[in-house]
Amino acid sequence: MDKKNSLDESLMWGMLGTTMNSGIPILMSLNLVRDTFPAYEKEIQYLHDAVREGECLAIPLDTYKDSFHPLAVPLVDIGEETGALPEMLNKCSEVAKRGGSSESLLWYSLGTLTDAGLPLLRSLRVAQKAFPNYEKEMADIGEFVEGGNTFTESLELKKESFNPLVPHIMKNAEANACLEKGFFRSSNLVE
Repeated sequence: MDKKNSLDESLMWGMLGTTMNSGIPILMSLNLVRDTFPAYEKEIQYLHDAVREGECLAIPLDTYKDSFHPLAVPLVDIGEETGALPEMLNKCSEVAKRGGSSESLLWYSLGTLTDAGLPLLRSLRVAQKAFPNYEKEMADIGEFVEGGNTFTESLELKKESFNPLVPHIMKNAEANACLEKGFFRSSNLVE
């Protein structure tokens, strides 16, 4: 069996998104991806069979969530909910190939989720599961936001866990109603 790596995963998601965006039906797209990426043959065949039986893609994907980037399942779920599955598959490609520190990946992932239309609190819950080393921080920030604080105020309460410039970037982004840009800028800064 071939070894899995983040570059192959990125290429796989990109190919799936591109083929579907080109009008190739999902089952045919899954067959093409399965044949092109043997390291993921078992997982893709399982997805193919489930979709053929009428299942959406996110549910069987969750069965193999440990084989993929932690944001793959929520991004595919968002894509299916919003009718933008090919675009979300391309976002899966982006997050799979993204390198950098854990904090950089956290901010990039939050930017990707909020840019995809996921509400902030739901994005924080996804990040809480996807980044166990920031689980407590994401849970606390989510509670503070639910309690009526802005994201920046909530982040300030946990600032010892993050790069000291991130709250400043996020304050400006929040004031301009563009959190996703602030998350992406924070990712680039930390990287």
